[in-house]
Amino acid sequence: MVASTGRVPNERPTLYLKQLCEHFAHERGRHGAPGVEVSFDDDEGFVNFAPVISGSCRLDAREEGVLILAVSASDLTALERVQGVLTDHVERFGQRNGLTVEWTAASEQTSTG
Repeated sequence: MVASTGRVPNERPTLYLKQLCEHFAHERGRHGAPGVEVSFDDDEGFVNFAPVISGSCRLDAREEGVLILAVSASDLTALERVQGVLTDHVERFGQRNGLTVEWTAASEQTSTG
């Protein structure tokens, strides 16, 4: 597994968390991906893009002034696809406010045991 974290500085992280999750929940049927799992509340969200992309994202709006996007995927290609989807949507939804995603470098997650 590989992972990365994106930070979206903004004044309303909860608004964007909800907007992104609602969009992915609504669009899953339109894009022919009924397996996409979406859950969220005011502070946290989760989007599992499988089977379309072998990756997922945890969204966190608890830190003031920033929406955190924690992405994990099966490989670097899937990670880059998930990051691309999220970046595209964040920038479109936050265009008026000039939102961008600041991604950290990908890291490998290893399991022990």
